[in-house]
Amino acid sequence: MINQLVRREFLKGGAAGLALCALPHGAIVQAAPPSKFPSLAVHLPLWHQGSLLAKGFWEQIFSQLAEHQLGQCLILTYRFVDPVTGKISNRSQYQETLTAPNVDFLAHGLEAAKSYNIQASLYPMLEIDNNKTIGTVWRGYLNFFGVTLKNFFQQYTALLLELVDISLAAQTPYFYVGSELASLTHNSAARGHWEQLIFELRTKIQNSAHSSMNLSYAAHWEEYLTVPFWRQLDQIGINAYFPLTDHETARGIGRPPQTVIENNLSRQLAQLERFANLQKRPLALSEFGLTRFDQTTARPWQQSPSEINDPNEQLTAYRALFNILKTQDPWLTSVNLWHWQLPERMGSAYNISANTELAQMIKAYSLPDNL
Repeated sequence: MINQLVRREFLKGGAAGLALCALPHGAIVQAAPPSKFPSLAVHLPLWHQGSLLAKGFWEQIFSQLAEHQLGQCLILTYRFVDPVTGKISNRSQYQETLTAPNVDFLAHGLEAAKSYNIQASLYPMLEIDNNKTIGTVWRGYLNFFGVTLKNFFQQYTALLLELVDISLAAQTPYFYVGSELASLTHNSAARGHWEQLIFELRTKIQNSAHSSMNLSYAAHWEEYLTVPFWRQLDQIGINAYFPLTDHETARGIGRPPQTVIENNLSRQLAQLERFANLQKRPLALSEFGLTRFDQTTARPWQQSPSEINDPNEQLTAYRALFNILKTQDPWLTSVNLWHWQLPERMGSAYNISANTELAQMIKAYSLPDNL
């Protein structure tokens, strides 16, 4: 995650080009609405270390998710992109130890989830290759033109077609065509490439035995108004790191009050509901997360919004979220929490660890009695 003010200035530039319609390609398969209120899922970000021994790794994760009543997850896989040439690679050219998970490892994970009655879906992500850590340079800045744009989309399409093959084999409910590629969704020269990419994915899905798989895209919360291809997808995804309060209200241990968070969150969701209704698509919060630091509700996009540890602020915000979710039927399908702590993998300040108070809150929300 990078400085949100920089993102805001970038994203404001495209607001005037509000795109509420796009020409559809193929039939739209609507995602099924939740039975009572939105379901919870967690992200499993496969950063670093390439592919570990698959069996023990996946079993440890899915046994934890099953214990906490989590029946859905998103497996985040990534590739590196050279920001000049547009070349997509499995390995960083700057750090040899940084390798993306291979397809067999991902396929094993999708299949392993079934044995725990967990619906796993793939969430492909591109990272701008640089000599620092993953995510230091926001992928929303990735942009190309001319021959480089064409070559990039040829590689990206080939990657997604490979990943959708294993998704279809595992009969996953969703497949994401990207995440926060804001410059490329704003780029008018790229629109035809996006449409062709989605058309090829849709064709492959419709020609398969699992034709009910839904396509989605995870937009930054200030990008989604100008994404031109929502009408070609089955679901709108929003990475929902919008402020839940202001700096002063959040300042201090245990602040802000839960009612303040609930009021602000309700207003934000009301805006998203109006947009979902306009687009005639269900919507998911494709990412939602907070850390254990003071000011996390004012700056959810920052791993360390301050140096003061304040787990109560994080827990209060999640309580507010779970209360509000029980009123969001049927437009909001799910909330995908960022992110579950994985064994032997690089985590972040957003880690949700098993058997913590937060994990027990998630379990309580997801218990069958609540559905």
